[in-house]
Amino acid sequence: MSRRFKTFLFLLLTSSIFSQKSEDITLYFNVPPLQNFQIIHTKSFPNMTFSDYERGYYEITDAVTIRISSNVEWQLVIYSTRSNLYTTQGIFKPISDFSVCANNHNFFSMSQVPQVIYTGKAGVHDMEIMLDYRMKIDVNSTPAGNWIFDPVIRLEPLN
Repeated sequence: MSRRFKTFLFLLLTSSIFSQKSEDITLYFNVPPLQNFQIIHTKSFPNMTFSDYERGYYEITDAVTIRISSNVEWQLVIYSTRSNLYTTQGIFKPISDFSVCANNHNFFSMSQVPQVIYTGKAGVHDMEIMLDYRMKIDVNSTPAGNWIFDPVIRLEPLN
């Protein structure tokens, strides 16, 4: 055998041994709805004044700051598990006298029925929503005392 032929044969054999093969593959995976909800700040109600009584309501702006992240469309829901605001002295007031507003939108009265207070699109990361609270007051139905309100705030994916 000639040297040329041996070189050709060597190259032919080594190229077939070291040749690369490729295969196409398909991977399937599922990304579930992912949501994160944090209450990052709460503010106490300031002391009520007589001008609050004259105005007819007591209000605190930016009472609660919520941070939301979501990879799906979502809604923020609020409701009360109780039908009344109450005091440690056993005085009651209808929960509908308490109102909530999200990010300076309209106030609406609280109830035991979950209400959507804000909606958002997918792809939100660390969005902050501020809640304002307002309570109807008058000297007859809102006596002095430590009033208690314990709402449920929930982040839900939209279908």
